Amino acid sequence: MEYNRILSKKYKELIIDYGIIFGIDKMVVLIKTGQNGSIYGYNDKYLRMAIDINKKHSCTVVVSSNPYDCTDSLEQALEVIDEEVSQEVEVYFMGMSNGAILGARFGYLHPEIKRMLLINGPLMINWPQTKKGLEKFNGEIATMVYGSLDPSYMYAEMVEFIDNSGKIRLVKCEGADHNFMNMDEYFQRLPEEFLFI
Repeated sequence: MEYNRILSKKYKELIIDYGIIFGIDKMVVLIKTGQNGSIYGYNDKYLRMAIDINKKHSCTVVVSSNPYDCTDSLEQALEVIDEEVSQEVEVYFMGMSNGAILGARFGYLHPEIKRMLLINGPLMINWPQTKKGLEKFNGEIATMVYGSLDPSYMYAEMVEFIDNSGKIRLVKCEGADHNFMNMDEYFQRLPEEFLFI
């Protein structure tokens, strides 16, 4: 079990890794891991997720690492998609923790991003910037998922006050902590439940 291709690209002073599973459909799922997360994740969770999505939907999946202190605006990841896949694709974005915040803040800058799944993004860190990005999101839908044991859960209700014509949806997961520990099977199903709706 391995990615079809692994790339390393310099972003400012950091190196971001990209793992790619190639598909045949004109849709790409872009997964941005949590802060300091690798393209594999704990117990290869992102690799397993990428393979599963590819098998079920025949689409390409690109998983992006997220080095500590990365302020990536998703620009480089979308350039990788342009170079390695095609410039004529729809992108479904999934971000975990800091990856979710990057999607919330910068997803609107990239019209090719049609749907977003944002999981346990820290809401207490620069909420005005996160809110502004979500208000400007022009894709189909952005689903924000919060586990009841995640530190941001107590702030999750703020999401319901974002003014964006019903394009922002809040989902609460009872019993899930920040990393969905001991809930790996459910975590693996999140894209199926909330990206491919």
